[in-house]
Amino acid sequence: MFRTTTIRRCTVVTAVLVGICSTTLGLGATAAVADDTSTATSATTADADAPTETGTATSTTTATADAVTPADAGGTTDAGPTPSGAASAPTAPPTDVSSTDVPSTDVSSTDVTPAGTVTVSGIVEDWHTLTADTAGWPEGTTFTYQWQSSFADGEPLDVVGATDASMTISPTLGQLDRLRVRVTGTAPGQEPTTVTSELTAPVAENPDMRWGYLGTQTVHASIDEPFSQSLAAFDGDGLQYFVSDGPDAPADDSVLPDGVTFSADGTLSGTPTSLGVSEFWLHTSTGLHPNGSEISKVVLDVSSGPVVGLRVVVRGEITSTGWPSWVVDTDGSVTYSDSTEVQTGDPTKPIRVRQDGSLELGALGFDRLDNVAELPDLTWSSSVDGDTFTPTDSTDTVTLRFTHASPHVITVRSGSLTQTFTIQVDPLPAVTSTSSTTTRTPSGQLAYTGADTSGPLAWALGLLGAGAALVVARMRRRRA
Repeated sequence: MFRTTTIRRCTVVTAVLVGICSTTLGLGATAAVADDTSTATSATTADADAPTETGTATSTTTATADAVTPADAGGTTDAGPTPSGAASAPTAPPTDVSSTDVPSTDVSSTDVTPAGTVTVSGIVEDWHTLTADTAGWPEGTTFTYQWQSSFADGEPLDVVGATDASMTISPTLGQLDRLRVRVTGTAPGQEPTTVTSELTAPVAENPDMRWGYLGTQTVHASIDEPFSQSLAAFDGDGLQYFVSDGPDAPADDSVLPDGVTFSADGTLSGTPTSLGVSEFWLHTSTGLHPNGSEISKVVLDVSSGPVVGLRVVVRGEITSTGWPSWVVDTDGSVTYSDSTEVQTGDPTKPIRVRQDGSLELGALGFDRLDNVAELPDLTWSSSVDGDTFTPTDSTDTVTLRFTHASPHVITVRSGSLTQTFTIQVDPLPAVTSTSSTTTRTPSGQLAYTGADTSGPLAWALGLLGAGAALVVARMRRRRA
């Protein structure tokens, strides 16, 4: 009896010690899934060699990653086989460590967004755009960006304002700068993760500058004719443009003539409604420099439209009363004036000139809005052979001279357009000669008397000689 009691007490003590060891060393959890006692003993030995510290979220998550078995209601686990007929303890399902439904205090491993990658694509040249390309991030991840610039091999510094997924390179960065982008990704319900791309090659100068800083570009357009022309100074991407009335002035489209518009991509277009030359400034800007970092001058020259008619101006020789001129209109009507400035004189006075005179001829083209237009390949001809057209110092006028008096039909041509008009060439006035009858005095006779001129002359000389002799004789007598 004493022996039996003693054995029972030893058994109870042993069970209590086993329970305490199982609770302390965690042997019960292993033994709960063991097939037999030897297996449980082996598992217990392995755990004893590498004990896990209790009270941390990391160790708990790692330890329960494969299987978790709760202890029985008594708080102890029997290391021996389960008695026959007794129900086994239920096994808990595996825990999904990536699930946000499982509470955990380890934010460094369970609630931080898994990091993907970021690379930079694009041409590393002035006025070209670089783009941050992300990959390998969880679905639904949102990103923030910060572009950085490193001069040569210096420490990268943030580029002020460059916080988009793309950045257009401005020449202000310099030709030795290298660029990279820092991306922070945040998945739904998780903490953000930041990664940084590799540095690019040094920024290169843009070789495709069509016209640059303070350059001038001239655009030709015709009135009442639609046109479109790109003013983009650079072969780049991501650039924006605006126009103003000065190099430092803000955007102002009112500098454009009526009918002309300008778009942010650098396109000047429209249908001009007035002639003339207008000047304005073009600003090249990027997202980092919205006020423009490159300025150039634009000259818009709006000329007349296609020629639809001809007018001829005929000028006579200047006289004391004015400068006679005629205008042959597009409909063939002729208007006379004594002024080259205003042709509002007699519409019935025809073009007339004397045969020995000359006229100066000029022609003007007009578009459908009655604006003066240039005339290409202007030619003149006359219905009378021998009339000559001599170019003057002005290339658009000729001097016409005539061979004889008669109506002369003159034709002027420019392309498919022609205009004809008639010049009345008057003959020279008749020359009337005035003749008088004069009787010629015969040689040797006095006029009006018919006397022999030699007789009286000899008589006069003789008389003179005789008088002289008489004077001499009287002077001698007085001396005697």
